[in-house]
Amino acid sequence: MIVLVVVVLLIALILLRAPVAFAVFAAGLLGLVLTGGFAEAIHSMETSPFASVRKNSLSAIPLFILMAQLMLMSGLMDKVFDAARALVGRMPGGTAIASVGAGTAFGAVSGSSTAAAATLAQTSTLRMLKEGYTKETSTALVAVVGTLAAMLPPSIILVFYAVTAEAPVGDMLIAGLLPGLMVAVSMLVVIAIGYFRRPDEMPKGTKSSMKEKAVLFLESSPMILVFLCVIGAIFFGIVTPTESAAVGVLASLIIVVGRKRWSAKGFSMAVLATVKTSAMIFAIIMSAHVLGDFLTE
Repeated sequence: MIVLVVVVLLIALILLRAPVAFAVFAAGLLGLVLTGGFAEAIHSMETSPFASVRKNSLSAIPLFILMAQLMLMSGLMDKVFDAARALVGRMPGGTAIASVGAGTAFGAVSGSSTAAAATLAQTSTLRMLKEGYTKETSTALVAVVGTLAAMLPPSIILVFYAVTAEAPVGDMLIAGLLPGLMVAVSMLVVIAIGYFRRPDEMPKGTKSSMKEKAVLFLESSPMILVFLCVIGAIFFGIVTPTESAAVGVLASLIIVVGRKRWSAKGFSMAVLATVKTSAMIFAIIMSAHVLGDFLTE
């Protein structure tokens, strides 16, 4: 009966659009009060929140988020999309294929599905609409491609899961690479099927010369280098995931400066966005441990 009350409260708060962290915390706190009284609830408040976020491996999360913000600041996402579009844009549904490629590339250096989807919405969606894609096709594609960042390393969700499940963070990140690529390939298959069923909804793009393709590829190559630095270092055991995230931040910062995109205002906004997102994630982690204490009881 107590479990039912807690579950109903949790669902009700989520339906009322309460922040997830607060909804989980309130449900867990109520469960502790009902099962062990106020003394048990107070004891859990004294120990669980701090114990849940004091793990060193969690420091990789804000670093990966900052790396994604710096990559956005560098403006490389536009170049990656343009390079992918120049490579396959002439094919049927080429711009849609380029969106999948650009989303996969950005997901491999972002770790945040929200950031990936928001960035793609500003680049590929507008381009697809301009070329004659339907609003439903373009927006649905961007929404789905944005989820790749949750699977491809350096995925913030995988770091969170690894810490919660007490699994090696590095192994968990590497394990998400192949499934993420498989999902990306399946998206390309769906695009091909959609073209044969409704070719008018996926028109061809413009043709690009070999010189244009080479120039765009060179301009977007720094993102590939960042991915190789971060994931390669983890895969070969050169550094820990946290150290790899720090290397990624440094590489992203160098790219921002090298592309002359540095500004004090832009950097402060990137740090502020990192703090906000990290605070939300850490709040969810602490709330989940409070709810876990109740389930243990």
